[in-house]
Amino acid sequence: MAESKHDPDWYKQSLSYERRAALIRAYESLWVPGLVQIEEYALASFEAAGATDPDRLWRDRKARQEILHRENPPQLQVLLDQAVILRQVGGVEVMCRQLQRLLELSHLPHVILRVIPFDEGAHMGQDGSFKIMSATRGQRRSGWDAVYAEAPIGGRLITDPAKAADFWIRWDRIGAKALTVAGTRRLILSTMESMR
Repeated sequence: MAESKHDPDWYKQSLSYERRAALIRAYESLWVPGLVQIEEYALASFEAAGATDPDRLWRDRKARQEILHRENPPQLQVLLDQAVILRQVGGVEVMCRQLQRLLELSHLPHVILRVIPFDEGAHMGQDGSFKIMSATRGQRRSGWDAVYAEAPIGGRLITDPAKAADFWIRWDRIGAKALTVAGTRRLILSTMESMR
């Protein structure tokens, strides 16, 4: 089972699940998720992480993003800690363009974007980012669920149904503290205004 010991291929395996998913739920506490990053933001994040070939990493990431624009794209639901929209990755101009991209994506019919504001206090997501990828949409799940939980030296791929179900509970609890979609758009707009 994928969970028993570390496997350096977990990230690559998670990308296979991502490509096949009908529903992707991503919670991020530190970064804008890769699926919705703009090039300048991605390059700044790669450079901050000490990547040796950021241009190749961007090409790979850009190719991943194509799933959002294909015919019958996956439903993408994103929860972001407010710190993600405040941290000026790449500087003010890059961050404003990244926030504008988030606003644009939030209007697509298959994308839901919500932010957990600081005034909600501590929440269950503060111990790390994760992504739930599912074969089916909606609360009634049939088929597979795979979870990729982020970690500094390499994440963990979780395919055990009981453990994946724990992440659905975690997702719901984090989401209970998030702003509405409209409230999220207002917060992003006011954040952009305060940066300029």
